[in-house]
Amino acid sequence: MINLKTALPVVLIFLNFMLHGQEVSEGPVKNVRVNDIYLQASFYFVENTYRTPDVFSALAPGSTLLKSDFTGFSETNESIVLPHKMFSALAGIDFANKEKTDYRSSPQLRLGISYFSGGLLSSGMNRRDYIVYDTITSSRTGKSFTTDSVIYRSFSMRYKTDQLRLDASLIFKTRPWALFSLFAGFGFTSGFSVQNMTTISYFERGSLEDSWLYSRYFDGAPTFSSFDYYREEETFSNQPNISFSAYFPMGINLRPGSKEGIFKNVRIFYEFRPGLFLTSVPETGTIKRRALQHGIGLRTAI
Repeated sequence: MINLKTALPVVLIFLNFMLHGQEVSEGPVKNVRVNDIYLQASFYFVENTYRTPDVFSALAPGSTLLKSDFTGFSETNESIVLPHKMFSALAGIDFANKEKTDYRSSPQLRLGISYFSGGLLSSGMNRRDYIVYDTITSSRTGKSFTTDSVIYRSFSMRYKTDQLRLDASLIFKTRPWALFSLFAGFGFTSGFSVQNMTTISYFERGSLEDSWLYSRYFDGAPTFSSFDYYREEETFSNQPNISFSAYFPMGINLRPGSKEGIFKNVRIFYEFRPGLFLTSVPETGTIKRRALQHGIGLRTAI
């Protein structure tokens, strides 16, 4: 699995390429220059799309758990929104003014790479069986109470992906020299997966439901006492996928120090990105989902 230790050298090589050859020269300035470096960590909220269990037969054709007898099981057919991880390293590129005497701070082109990790597809089934374990009869009232053995079984299926993406956006900034400043714009990401994985899990738990205890102390509802459980899991690798997203970045910059202090070229920023997320999975087709991204980062001028 890709992690930050392996992704960081790629980030540094990219930034070195972007910064290489930027010498200061007299006379008219060049058309563009790399002025800022952005490092951002984000939570990426995209709906973990529910799929019927038969879809996972294509993602995990060698699964023995998927060959189980599902008679009496109910599908867990709810899509959920989960936070996924995303890390970005971007270079901020400024454009020269018409006179070629200086560079404009707005608009700015941000160009870099992002690493995304998260689950995109899920499914599940569960079943609960009640078996009479014992019957207790009151010697005073003659009323009978049952103690049931409850067996809970569940299957869960999940498709997870790790992706590297090219990340590009054009942003417009207000008063970039101020203590607080705002920015907004539009952008896109496009990339490919470096690892895809499907996990099939089975869980079984046994417990005792004691209606006598609850009728005496808890107004009639049953109480449970777990006594055994079993878990089994299978993992399968999948074919590479490709992804694309379009988004609208907007946020706020904060200068942590004075204009003349050690942090004069440093900004802490919060960024919000609503957008559209697409991933083409070879085994199942294209996933299309709305997405929300919340990120905090550091920007420094060079």
